[in-house]
Amino acid sequence: MKIFLLLILFQVNAFGAACCGGSSALPSLITGDNGAQFSVAQSLGKVVGRTYAKDQSVFYANSKKYQTLTTSFKGAYLLSPLFQIGGGISLIHKDNSDKSVKESKTLLGDADLSITYEYLPEKFYSVWKPRGFIYFKQTFPTGKSNFETTTTLLTDVSGKGQYSSALGLVFSKIFKSIDWQFFSEYRYLYKEEIGKTSIAESSADSQGFSIGYSPNNGAIRTSIGVTRNHYNDKEITINNLRQNSNREEYWDFELGLAYMINDSTFNLSYTDQTILGSTENTTLSRTIAISWLERWPL
Repeated sequence: MKIFLLLILFQVNAFGAACCGGSSALPSLITGDNGAQFSVAQSLGKVVGRTYAKDQSVFYANSKKYQTLTTSFKGAYLLSPLFQIGGGISLIHKDNSDKSVKESKTLLGDADLSITYEYLPEKFYSVWKPRGFIYFKQTFPTGKSNFETTTTLLTDVSGKGQYSSALGLVFSKIFKSIDWQFFSEYRYLYKEEIGKTSIAESSADSQGFSIGYSPNNGAIRTSIGVTRNHYNDKEITINNLRQNSNREEYWDFELGLAYMINDSTFNLSYTDQTILGSTENTTLSRTIAISWLERWPL
């Protein structure tokens, strides 16, 4: 059976920091012989702690519960053999409680549109040469940021609050029963005015690698992946008072299990931000997710 490269497993579950309703780094991306694809994913994440100073994590007591249910919709369409467009949006439901304070909110997350060019197509089989993609992604702040919150526990926060543009590279390769994917992305976050708050422009970057294995080239695929997420520090002005927001960094460690039926793929994954890498100025969460991906052949 032909192996379909399931990069969608990586893109759906590369979660952003739980405090800010971050979206996944990768856009919706067709990497197989398909003309279009659509996916629905649902993830349940629990914030278990927070890091303020670098690598100094504080884990929450049982009296604190920060839980997020995210429903994501993503799609991509092939314009030509080498060009494709994609987009995504999510619906976020939060249940937060801390001692006697309990809050619940449902909001839109940030949305994105992307265009991708395959600059290293697989015209003939090569043992070592990967397929290569370059993409541009525009993110729109349709979610609510922590600068707009009106809740005690940031329960109504579902986005970054800034427009951002991203340029990224993706490499993917299949060799027998094994496939791997690598991506690197640079993001520019634009200056934003939210009420009496001014957020200066800043930059961010992400890098990720995953490897998958399909026993006997069959319908079952297991995977493991790591993603580093980094936001540079930025200046914030509130009521004419300037302050500096420290850099943010966290790592996602992911395990995945997928099953393919014809043109449909079902995936189960677990993502943990407490296992690997350096962390700074971020919440730490553990997330379990399920997704369904439908492909339409060329």
